Amino acid sequence: MIHSFKTIHREEYASKKQIFDDAHTIYKNGLEKQTVQIPTENTVFFEVPFATISYIPKDSTNEEAVRKGILALEWRGDITDEQYKEVMNKLLELSYLYDTSGLLVDAMELGYVSMFARAWLMLDWMPRMQQQEIESAKLAILRTDAPMHKVGIDYVVSYLQQVLPYDCRFYVNKENAINWIFRK
Repeated sequence: MIHSFKTIHREEYASKKQIFDDAHTIYKNGLEKQTVQIPTENTVFFEVPFATISYIPKDSTNEEAVRKGILALEWRGDITDEQYKEVMNKLLELSYLYDTSGLLVDAMELGYVSMFARAWLMLDWMPRMQQQEIESAKLAILRTDAPMHKVGIDYVVSYLQQVLPYDCRFYVNKENAINWIFRK
């Protein structure tokens, strides 16, 4: 039987997608078995010279509000593709472990990010984020008005909004961004 290139490509893609889905399910199940302590105060989960990921609880006196905190990612300076992947994969892992009401990305000091890293985010990372079956969440992005910075972030966010159920807004003030995420 003779197959067209399109048929072979579609079958190869379906096979690779199944391998990816199976590996991702195993990874996710491993994380679900972990027990985590939800912090009642601002807590740094991950820190490297170029990025920090922390947890911001809504209200430390209310158990439900503590569980619905914010994961905050703060970028610093230029980053390599491998550094970008390391941080984004850690953010994905933490988003599985902690039930949050939103994500705050502080890109005010973000330097150069390659097109390759942005493509990886859209083609590899976002499909894995989609598997979380998020009903809705808020994404606040702190960014500068520098034209190239704005264009790069806008491009990624426009794609993200097509594939993930995030309500997204841009801010220049961290306090306003946090208040918006916590507002019902």
